[in-house]
Amino acid sequence: MSAAAGLAHALPERAALHDGSRAWTASEVSAEVESLARRLHERNVRVLATLADNTPGWAIIDLAAASCGIVHVPLPLFFTGDQVDHALRAAGIDTVLCSAPAAARWPHAPREVVQVAGQPYAQIRLTSAAVSMLTGTRKVTFTSGTTGTPKGVPIPVRAVASFQIYLEYGLHVTEDDVFWNAADPGWAYGLYYAIIAPMAAGRRSLLLQAGFSPELTWRVMSEYGVTNLAAAPTVFRSLRSGGLPVPKDLALRAITSAGEPLNPEMVTWARDNLGVEIHDTYGQTELGMCGINGWHPDVKAPVR
Repeated sequence: MSAAAGLAHALPERAALHDGSRAWTASEVSAEVESLARRLHERNVRVLATLADNTPGWAIIDLAAASCGIVHVPLPLFFTGDQVDHALRAAGIDTVLCSAPAAARWPHAPREVVQVAGQPYAQIRLTSAAVSMLTGTRKVTFTSGTTGTPKGVPIPVRAVASFQIYLEYGLHVTEDDVFWNAADPGWAYGLYYAIIAPMAAGRRSLLLQAGFSPELTWRVMSEYGVTNLAAAPTVFRSLRSGGLPVPKDLALRAITSAGEPLNPEMVTWARDNLGVEIHDTYGQTELGMCGINGWHPDVKAPVR
């Protein structure tokens, strides 16, 4: 049984993904995954990169790659041309699925247009000799490059178990939650805990295909009744300094930050204005989350 088929069997009609315009049930996701997986298999794709926004299509591409044994290499849209070229060589990427603007990077490469979850993607075939990947590699993700050339980090299949444990005990995402991890899937925190972990655990995940603004962030939390929010501290600092009133109908019960230091006054601001303290956590692309101030009742502790 493929990963997609297993997901559909467990959750035939429950919403698995939501992009703001519609919800995608697990059975709909499964059908899309199976269709794309057949296409990728027929074209002998071995190492697949994505350069695309955070949409249900992105998650479907990831599941399709996993279901037919393709190594998936998600690349951040903010990568420079040199960083993208480095990643292509380092990971031995032979195919790229990307949004139309990103496709302009390869004007002369063979391409097709692929519809995934109602969105068009350019499927670009590259001339690349694939490097030897570790057995059981689920994905290769690249570090941001802030301390040098971006480094490829192989993600083994067994890592999914640790991602799911953090989702359950760190973030404490339950069946009843409206969960929104605002991180980009080009980053490890968004990839591991906005896409992989919710799909593995059968928890719905809200995906936003838009740039950040305080106004939009408040509106998403209000309109969709977000109960469980994860984001970088910069997001919370921007909300505080944005000058907009806090919506009166927020339903937040858990807030988690990761990606950079969280200053103590932000914890106080969230408690006083959102009714919930922010739990800070720490991790690395190479490790996943390893310093956890969890929300699950079995591990929850007072914030110091």
